[in-house]
Amino acid sequence: LVAEGLYLNNKSDWHGWTAAAAGGASYERNFGRLNVRPEVYAEYFRLSEDGRTEQGGGDGFDLDIDSRDSHIFSAVAAMNIGYGFGQNGWLRPELRIGYRQNISVDAGETIARFASGGQSFTLTPDAIEGGGLILGFRVNFGNNLGMLSLTGDAELLEDYVRYSLLLRASFRF
Repeated sequence: LVAEGLYLNNKSDWHGWTAAAAGGASYERNFGRLNVRPEVYAEYFRLSEDGRTEQGGGDGFDLDIDSRDSHIFSAVAAMNIGYGFGQNGWLRPELRIGYRQNISVDAGETIARFASGGQSFTLTPDAIEGGGLILGFRVNFGNNLGMLSLTGDAELLEDYVRYSLLLRASFRF
């Protein structure tokens, strides 16, 4: 915390672990230059944080923070429709429409107290629950030896909107 005439700085050892797993299936069907690819997949992410005690900031600033566990489990069903341009489809734009459902969400509460003493307090995060529409695009440039891909999408859940843009390169050896 920095303000005029004030500088409070604390430190702590903060340990934890994450686990992620995903699995799915898709099938691509080509109709000349047009391709259609339905897909379904599920994702699981878990975060586990150990408790910790902050030091160095002084009374009224250092905290004792309890351990916390959180997870999210979601499933997606989507349809991708693309069209190949150029010799051997070296340019392939695709459109994506789908639906994402968050099946199980526990964002985990942060329970802490001031290290100098006092009552515990709880910070309760908003959970990203429910489901919503997914809209996206992908443009692939490449051939049998490699590919450059630009992908963008938007997840339009009820109380949460997420946008992403990804540039990916792949090469075959």
